[in-house]
Amino acid sequence: MLTVSPKKWIARSDITGKTGEVLESHASQIAQKTTLTPLMAQLLALRNISPEDVETYLHGSLSHLPDPFLLKGMPEAIKRIQDEISAGRDILISADFDVDGISACSLLVDFFARIGVSAYKFIPNRKIDGYGLSRRALRRAAEIGIKLVISADCGISAVEEAAYAKELGLDLIITDHHQPPKTLPEALAIINPHQDGCVFPFKDLCGAGVAFFLAVAVRKKLREAGHFEQRPEPNLKHSLDLVGLATIADIVPLIGINRIMTKVGLELMDGNTRPGLVALRQAANVNRICCGTVAFGLAPRINAAGRISEGRLAADMLLETDLPAALKIAEDLDKLNQQRQDIEKRTTEEAIARVEQGEHGRRTIVLAAEGWHPGVIGIVASRLVELYHRPTIIISLEDNKGKGSGRSIRGFHLFQNLGACHEHLLGFGGHECAAGLTISKDRIPAFADAFDRLAEILLTEEDMRPTAVFDTEIRLGEIDLSFVEQLRLMEPHGVGNPGPVFLARGVTVNHLRQVGTEGQHLSCMAEDRGCQIKCIGFSLGHLAESLAGQKIDMLFKPSINEWNGRVTVQAEVQDIRVQDH
Repeated sequence: MLTVSPKKWIARSDITGKTGEVLESHASQIAQKTTLTPLMAQLLALRNISPEDVETYLHGSLSHLPDPFLLKGMPEAIKRIQDEISAGRDILISADFDVDGISACSLLVDFFARIGVSAYKFIPNRKIDGYGLSRRALRRAAEIGIKLVISADCGISAVEEAAYAKELGLDLIITDHHQPPKTLPEALAIINPHQDGCVFPFKDLCGAGVAFFLAVAVRKKLREAGHFEQRPEPNLKHSLDLVGLATIADIVPLIGINRIMTKVGLELMDGNTRPGLVALRQAANVNRICCGTVAFGLAPRINAAGRISEGRLAADMLLETDLPAALKIAEDLDKLNQQRQDIEKRTTEEAIARVEQGEHGRRTIVLAAEGWHPGVIGIVASRLVELYHRPTIIISLEDNKGKGSGRSIRGFHLFQNLGACHEHLLGFGGHECAAGLTISKDRIPAFADAFDRLAEILLTEEDMRPTAVFDTEIRLGEIDLSFVEQLRLMEPHGVGNPGPVFLARGVTVNHLRQVGTEGQHLSCMAEDRGCQIKCIGFSLGHLAESLAGQKIDMLFKPSINEWNGRVTVQAEVQDIRVQDH
């Protein structure tokens, strides 16, 4: 049986290297330049925010966005797009079928419609086309007389597909954000901030972010050409709801301009400006818009379309202008998501059973099976990483060929290490923490061995232990509504900009209750030197009985709870340790 040690608690300063006098000096410089409290200044210093960047970090606006023409390939792409607009010809947008691809495609189709250009959308079918730019999309473009195809959130690895586009007489503009391979596809233009020679100052855009900057550049050139003298100029701020949605769903770093665009995007989503997202909120029963409700309420329903049905359904919903029509699609997506959850649950249970029977490497998990739905294997890989804290690849087999999805842990760059095993693979792509691959069935054992050997070299036993990171130690009496409101300035949170987590020691807990479905959550009151605060511990309900009468140390996030018109501070407990007596 594979066991995992309890979480190791690590101070964020030990990860960033900002400790002692270095941290104190950095925080002091921030405090001197602002009206922030010393604790807030320390939190920003721990996130490597320079004193000069604090104002942008806390109050950044769209005026801080860089010039889109700093993206390599942009001038060539815009010139070609202008030619099509001048000639009155249609364009095809071919995207991936996840939230990012669907959002990027919807953004471009909507933008082109608002400037008077017809743009067809093509969202691939997972089973028929696989990931990314497909030959079927290119054939479709040629059949209907289109001369220009723009990829969205895909294409950077599509060497064969780009060659096929050339055979068909198509011009191809690739917009993508995934890591470029050594050999790039031959295209009219490639717009990807990660490619060599790109001077764009921010590299961590999602696919929809790249698409947004393409739209900004097109609009700029059309404005200079007088295109908007006879028609209204589109306000591209209204496209940032799609960029925010994709940024959160694709788990790209919420730093720099991603934070600025996502903050605006969340405000737009909360303001109910797009019928498709209004409908999705209703279907998902999402009342408050935040990163969490977008990631776990809205995004899974959009993803469900591409995972087990047709991604174009979600794109249709995002582009729909009629609310009742959008609501019908959103309800269909909700049903698909329920199906996805059922499939995912069964697959996860099967995968866990195999791991518990000893089917794993020393440092990794690689599992393959016929019948596992390719639309859920990424989620299943995530579940196993959460349980066992080791790099995991889950492979769906069909006709002696496997489609795999992987997730990783700190210290093991998944994309790079798949590259080190490339001789066993038919193809791969992705990021540091998540990636996909294709592989012949007979190569899986050799791949699993090579993959595990890499992990043995790169990961120690200590690396295999899950971690919980906290910012600093605090007394419960230091937390009030004013403090939590100030913490909200640091939102939105995500990769690269984690929400503040605090350590409270020697806390007494009482009024312990199991709450939620099957009692999986913990509700209690925490007391520290006469100060009491209500606590909620998600997925910690199993600890209720063992904590009675105990003094504990706890890691928690302060938050605001609004109930029946009453606003109070609560602690969202992340982890608990019982103190030794």
